[in-house]
Amino acid sequence: MKPGFFKRKVGKFFLACFVVILLSISFTILVRRLFALETIVVVGNNIHVLIDNKKLPNNLIFFPTEKIREQVLSDNPWLSDVQFQKAYPHTLKIIPTVRTPYIRLKSNNRVVLVDASGMVLQDGDQGLTIPLLSVDAVPFHMGERIGDSRVTFLLTFMNAIYPVLPIESITEYDDTYYQVKAGTTAIYITQDKSADVTIATLQTLMTGFRIKGTLPTVVDLRFDKPIIKF
Repeated sequence: MKPGFFKRKVGKFFLACFVVILLSISFTILVRRLFALETIVVVGNNIHVLIDNKKLPNNLIFFPTEKIREQVLSDNPWLSDVQFQKAYPHTLKIIPTVRTPYIRLKSNNRVVLVDASGMVLQDGDQGLTIPLLSVDAVPFHMGERIGDSRVTFLLTFMNAIYPVLPIESITEYDDTYYQVKAGTTAIYITQDKSADVTIATLQTLMTGFRIKGTLPTVVDLRFDKPIIKF
């Protein structure tokens, strides 16, 4: 093999590498310029967003939506979800879903707002007239989900019943049973019975009462058979 031939082969190889590198750099610069993140739009009313430009990726194509979503949800317990939509070439849409207060929880003379999943949102009732749950000695922390089994039981009960029965309050008595107030009707339930059984029984009873047009003053579901008073 002639020395000149070898030099030409090596020269072609390095030339090809140089062209590939040059094209890669040019493509990267082009992509960064064509899809640079220039505009952020927040979808929703009365929502204020603070953005740290140093931590935010500046290119729409390489924007890690899922990673940023997990970080935002971790840092903002008031949000139940947040979505990032890329509107090419330069716009990012942020669509947050704010948690809604579902109940007022009163425990140890303190009232906090809690959403339907049990997340503690804010101190005080803020003038809201949503259902009041009075349960003694519930451990909770702001921005965290309540793990107390009593609150979990009552939220499950409310989520199933509230659409058909407007609950005003639920009060715990003697750590053994709860009084549920719904208009002129007082309902007594216990956590000793399955929530599913209690819910199914109450739904059947209230549907029948509404068809007849007369609601009872007392529905006691603590025993094997319901006790009804008019």
